[in-house]
Amino acid sequence: YSQLFTIPTGAVNIQVKEITPTRNFLAVKNVRGEYYLNGHWTIEYSRALHIGSTILHYYRGSEGDLAPEVLTARGPTTEPLVIELIGQEPNRGIQYQYYLPNQEETDDYQWSYGSWSECSAECGGGYQSRLVFCTIDNEAYPDYMCRDKRAPPSNRTCSTQPCPQTKRLVSGDHAQPLVVVALRLGLCTAFPMKAEPPNKR
Repeated sequence: YSQLFTIPTGAVNIQVKEITPTRNFLAVKNVRGEYYLNGHWTIEYSRALHIGSTILHYYRGSEGDLAPEVLTARGPTTEPLVIELIGQEPNRGIQYQYYLPNQEETDDYQWSYGSWSECSAECGGGYQSRLVFCTIDNEAYPDYMCRDKRAPPSNRTCSTQPCPQTKRLVSGDHAQPLVVVALRLGLCTAFPMKAEPPNKR
């Protein structure tokens, strides 16, 4: 999953479209990481879904029919929508547009961010990522509105402690693993059988 852009709150006449048909898929989630469309490697068929107080229409080709992925919505949205790409092959371009009501520029825009993702490793150094977006009054807007302010980091390292090392005992010229086997010995004693006297006739 690769994040492409965020459609802000209040957007209308939304259209997202692949420029060239590919085997890639579009996905939609909110800023909390909850998926509305094609989340967790589950690809859905063309349908209309109610998200962000609007109806989002999703169009894709049927099985075996390579067609551009398309998302459309009239809006306005009441929450930011994060658009991602599920990559099966190189991205050949995504065209998108939306409109926002006219608004005077102010200094009240600021960067906001979501929670850090889980670390990609338990030890030895991993990575975490989070969504970073420009907001005003708890509503998301295009990143360029915060261009005069320093954006917080969207990724960081984690679990930097060294991983525990596993030691192996070796023996011989070829460094073959030395296997230590504990044997439990038991004593088996045989007693001679007493012969039965022959039957007397």
